[in-house]
Amino acid sequence: MDAMEPTPFSRWIRINLKDAYSGLIAQDIDSILHFPDTGRMYVIEEKHHRNARIGVPQAVIYVALDALLNLYNQYVQNKEVLYGGCFLVYYNADGHLTVIQGTSRVEMDMDHFLNRLRCGTIESSIPAFKNNITHNLHIMWDCRGTPPIRKTEPERSGKRFPSIFTNCEGCCVTGIDWLFVNYCSGLMVSVNEVSHQNRNWQQHQLIRKLVYMLKQGSKLNFQLRVASNCKSGKLYRYIGHYDLSYEALSDNEITNVSLNGTALYRDDIIKLLNLECSESWREIALYDDN
Repeated sequence: MDAMEPTPFSRWIRINLKDAYSGLIAQDIDSILHFPDTGRMYVIEEKHHRNARIGVPQAVIYVALDALLNLYNQYVQNKEVLYGGCFLVYYNADGHLTVIQGTSRVEMDMDHFLNRLRCGTIESSIPAFKNNITHNLHIMWDCRGTPPIRKTEPERSGKRFPSIFTNCEGCCVTGIDWLFVNYCSGLMVSVNEVSHQNRNWQQHQLIRKLVYMLKQGSKLNFQLRVASNCKSGKLYRYIGHYDLSYEALSDNEITNVSLNGTALYRDDIIKLLNLECSESWREIALYDDN
């Protein structure tokens, strides 16, 4: 599968927003899988190289998602969808998969993996993500004082591959272009770029389902106070989902930016996406209110 080049917005983020070592993590969600016959939904990180590494920011993102979605599982009654877990999957050249189950690498073919997901008989990769965080806890910033380092990953980190599950029979598959998490404030938002996506009705409905689950988990977390960043101690709070439109002036500069139809100036979008406080989001219409 050929990689897709970073969008102008991807490059713009790297120039204008905080970096992961200063509090802000920006990560795509490769695949959200939903099996209508069993009601199970999964979040999947796909790697297209056998030795591709998992960075600490990625691990933080998936552990945060898992915590909020498990709150939804435990306390929301009459669920239409059941969260099944987050998975780390390596796609091998021969079409087989290496799936991280717990902390172990297990080889299997695509059909076997999908059948186990459908039935809910497979352990998620969250223990491996948590191990990653534990091993790197000493280098993570606690949001006090000045960040110890400032670093931006090479541009290749912005390249993306089409999902390996696009032709999954009997399930709906979509993705999220951006999940922003500020681990110093605990705030989270999800964003899709409307200019380079062509999602169908089922995929939009699947995103709405995930948004609802995250919002319910966030409300529960405000009451129960159990899902927080392991270093800063900030409770996670999911604000909502937003569709982003813009025009590219160059490879790394954009104009005519809007979120869910609300036009924004450059400084406004920077302030919003840095997620230092929630107040600035109040004027933006929510995705599921449209």
